[in-house]
Amino acid sequence: MDIIQLEKLRQELEKNLTQAHSLGKRFFLISDFFDSLFEFENKNLIQSYLLEYMDLYLTSASQYDFHFIPPVQLRKSIELSEKIYESKLLPNYNNSFLQIIEKISLQLDLLQKKLNGEDEFQQTNEIFFPALEESEQSGERFGMLESINITITASSVKEIFIVDPAENEIEQKLNEQIKISFQLAKDYLLKQKKRINPHHKVIIQFENRFGYYLSNSLGVVLTIKMIEELLQFYNTPFAVKIPQVVAATGGMNNKGEILSVSKDLIKQKTRVVFFSSADILIVPKDDEASALEELIELNKEFPKRALRIIGLPDLNDLLDRRTLVEIQKQSVPKRAINTARKHWINTLSIILLTIFFSLLITQDWDNKPTIVKLVENRISVQNKNEKELFSKSATETILYQFEQKARLIDINKDGVNELILTAENKYNLRNTYPKDTVRCYNNFGKLIWEFAYEDTVPSLEEKFEKRYIIGMIDTVTVNDIKLLYLIVNNAPYYPSSIFALDLKTGKKVGPTLWHPGRIRGGIIKFLKKDFPNLVLAGVNNGLNNTIIFSISVNNMNGQAPTSEPYYFLNLPLAKFDQYIVLPKSDYTEFFKTRFNYPPDMGIIDNEAINNFETCTLGGKNNDPKNLSIRYSFDYNFNSVKTVITDDFQMKRDDLVQKKILPPPYIDTPDYIEMLERQLLRWDGEKFVKFKNKK
Repeated sequence: MDIIQLEKLRQELEKNLTQAHSLGKRFFLISDFFDSLFEFENKNLIQSYLLEYMDLYLTSASQYDFHFIPPVQLRKSIELSEKIYESKLLPNYNNSFLQIIEKISLQLDLLQKKLNGEDEFQQTNEIFFPALEESEQSGERFGMLESINITITASSVKEIFIVDPAENEIEQKLNEQIKISFQLAKDYLLKQKKRINPHHKVIIQFENRFGYYLSNSLGVVLTIKMIEELLQFYNTPFAVKIPQVVAATGGMNNKGEILSVSKDLIKQKTRVVFFSSADILIVPKDDEASALEELIELNKEFPKRALRIIGLPDLNDLLDRRTLVEIQKQSVPKRAINTARKHWINTLSIILLTIFFSLLITQDWDNKPTIVKLVENRISVQNKNEKELFSKSATETILYQFEQKARLIDINKDGVNELILTAENKYNLRNTYPKDTVRCYNNFGKLIWEFAYEDTVPSLEEKFEKRYIIGMIDTVTVNDIKLLYLIVNNAPYYPSSIFALDLKTGKKVGPTLWHPGRIRGGIIKFLKKDFPNLVLAGVNNGLNNTIIFSISVNNMNGQAPTSEPYYFLNLPLAKFDQYIVLPKSDYTEFFKTRFNYPPDMGIIDNEAINNFETCTLGGKNNDPKNLSIRYSFDYNFNSVKTVITDDFQMKRDDLVQKKILPPPYIDTPDYIEMLERQLLRWDGEKFVKFKNKK
């Protein structure tokens, strides 16, 4: 290939990218182009073309769910990322390539086990629909499984339908399908309940929010979810439940007949479901043969993949299949509670509920969240008697930072706690890297608000992906507004930020502090009369050390001091009350460990003796956490007391005894003084030595 051919490929890529609306399509188009570059030996040429499309390539890779892609394509993507990484042409992007390799490798491993008959996915009994990403180009269309959440309330005026996410107006076919599905659901409801409200407000939320949804092929799923929610809203004697992981496709007409989606589309949707964790695919009866034909072809390569194709003609046939839809009779106590929830203003309902509770005094009807804890991979919310009220699936990050990820907080002073959650696994079917959001749930597990962090700042040399891990610091009331302060660490990079949310609304308020390194944890403390301070510990990548700092919530606008090239562009230095750098020990330096990390909790507030405590973890990266040096600062940060753990002393002094490290030994005052002399404090312009006023 010569340079002219390469330029033609680039122009073709540009044209195709303008027509490709999907992240997956963009990623694989750029991948094919990148692969062609390595046919050249001119490294400068390769580097220039890589840089031109690298940001779009990385953004697509970080946001796309690769789970529904055949293994051969996943392996090819891993090989390409490894090739670029090993070429050393783009050293500033090394972390990104490692993240891509790790992400795709994890999904490939899980998918391979599913295809081999092993099932290690976190299963959720739910009905999903296979969504194909819209593309104006021919060939394979990329897809994924999507789920729907329906909320129904009474409306006094007319039937109102709200779709989230959606453009200004709901797409015509989807709008028609919503109306048909809701009428079918009401018809089913009227078989159990004679009188219903004339009008309703229906909110349709697509859980994974892959984009704007078009066409009517989600009619089956939409109808089942609407039936399920209507029965719950009207508290009928029977409820509809999905007993396993099911995917379904096909529109519905007003007779309840399941409509064909065409031979080509059904085959592509079958492929999407085949490379997922679903065990059953419901298709229109007219498309069953085409779906089975595609399944047979796929099973030739993966004979152990057990996927059942079930072709159905209409809604009645679907509702009659107990393997697909369970009709459960609700207990009298459960229906009574549901009635009480719905008509809580009605005096008669309150009286009846009081009588009911008196008759069943031995039962536990307390619905106030008091306990939140981790049960296997679930966040379990319980009342004071440890009865579970509801639960949410969790990502693995919650295992080591639970208090930063899940808390019960009364957001509106009504005496009932809400659950604030930052590590919910909304990708439990695919086990992809989660994109953390902050979610607030009421005491029945219903979503009140959700906050997704989208801010970013560049440095002189890098732009950073908007992929974050979020943790909670604590709450504080300022100017009669209850605020929740958050730590947001960039998942693959070093930037972190700290800011506040209004707990009532879930909206971001006030300034943001940006930091060049991960913040591990901290506390909120009123060190002065007027406004609280944040006291936090983390690492500073530009300084290669652990830091501890204190800053008023009023002074958080800007960034922390560091070194080039870790300063962020166009941000002032924030005004810190204290910013202190903790030294690395000679034992840590010996192993060439970059950071002396603080532990997950960051800061301990010892109120009895008026000091803050943090520590640095010394030695090798994989050393146990009891190899630490503890630093205790008074509340004014004028004095410090240093304590070294026995395990650290034993391992470090062993190297002194073997003459690998120089004296002094740790049990002498000289060693601690040597460490404390290396403490640095920011004076507003530069770092100076910390003067210990003991």
